[in-house]
Amino acid sequence: MTKSKEQNIYYHHNNLREAIILEVLKILETKTLSSINVRGLSDRLGVSSTAIYRHFSSKEHLFKAVILKGFEQLDAELRIIFLDDQKNIKYKIYDIGKTYIDFAIASPARYRLMLSNQLTKLKKESCDFQNTSLENTFFMIVSLFEMAQKTGLFLPKTPQKQAIVFFAMIHGQASLFLDGHSMIREEKEKIFEMTFEVMMRGLKE
Repeated sequence: MTKSKEQNIYYHHNNLREAIILEVLKILETKTLSSINVRGLSDRLGVSSTAIYRHFSSKEHLFKAVILKGFEQLDAELRIIFLDDQKNIKYKIYDIGKTYIDFAIASPARYRLMLSNQLTKLKKESCDFQNTSLENTFFMIVSLFEMAQKTGLFLPKTPQKQAIVFFAMIHGQASLFLDGHSMIREEKEKIFEMTFEVMMRGLKE
């Protein structure tokens, strides 16, 4: 099947919207958000600019969809670990933290967009904006911390606050790595293990 025929299938089967979102995410693996434009997308997908505008009336509308897709991808990766019955709770938390950081590093522009002021802006301006994947991810982590409390791994304190401490740790490390701090880049694994153990001890006290 030729490329043009594949692209026509996207369009006629109403998959163009998904194709546009995935193409933006692909671009963000190597480029920045400023490189995204409708003309470039239409050339890459082999469709007209009008076809793209039928699905996304503005860049903001497109970025909203890309943000949601990014959180869907993150949730899917973390959920695999959460559902792994072969891992104990401590190593589930450990692997979720590591996977989160690796997710950020894999596509810095995607990660920055997901957690940018664009997300805050969307929440304020759109009453119907719901980031279900982000909520699901957070509640998944909270449930892990609740289980950790029941097994005596952590003190019985507010699991939501404990989850926020965890997110602050992994987001902080991801941000330091993406901002180019040489020590973080050179010692990523060791620094994660060290901060993870510090967090674990802190949540036991």
